[in-house]
Amino acid sequence: MRIHTVVSVFILVFASLIISNFAVGQTKQNVVIGIGLGIHGYSDSDDVRQNYFLDEPTAGGVGKIFGEWYPFESIGIGFHAISIGSSETFWIFGVEFENKINITSSLITAQFIPYVSGDGYYRFGLIGGAGSSTYEYSLSNAFGSVAYETTGTAVLAGGYVDWGGESFGARFGLNVLSTSFDGLDISTDTGLNADGSGTHWYFDLRWAFQ
Repeated sequence: MRIHTVVSVFILVFASLIISNFAVGQTKQNVVIGIGLGIHGYSDSDDVRQNYFLDEPTAGGVGKIFGEWYPFESIGIGFHAISIGSSETFWIFGVEFENKINITSSLITAQFIPYVSGDGYYRFGLIGGAGSSTYEYSLSNAFGSVAYETTGTAVLAGGYVDWGGESFGARFGLNVLSTSFDGLDISTDTGLNADGSGTHWYFDLRWAFQ
């Protein structure tokens, strides 16, 4: 999914939920902080994974931290830091090498809560956001490492189920992430296509406060 498509979906969701917000129950969560793990599937190949890995990775691990503030009950704003990593190891003449990519995105987000259960224990949320992103490729062995990096932008849209009410709780969700990077230069290879776009499932542990 390209960035303009994600943005269009985000704008549509935002407009519809703003209109319906006054009919939605309160979240009773003013501040939410959390950490999470997940799995990310790349939507397309890129030059780095295709040409610099022996076995091109199609998925990567996800790590994330986030904080959210809900000044308007069912509408919140937040900051989400999402890291996606893929790696492989191989041996040359008895020396172990590691290929690794790491895609780190820092996103300003908006959260919408279109449904809250009667007891406030379960809620369904939608999230959208945009921000900066960094794509890093590294090659390392026991004697040292080299790393190459490029920067760009990221756009995110997704949905999640949150349970636990106030205090300790958890989330399970799905995000679509679309990235756009400047060309990556690796040694004499210049302008390589680098892309972290794809879909990831995640599980969060979170704490909510009034």
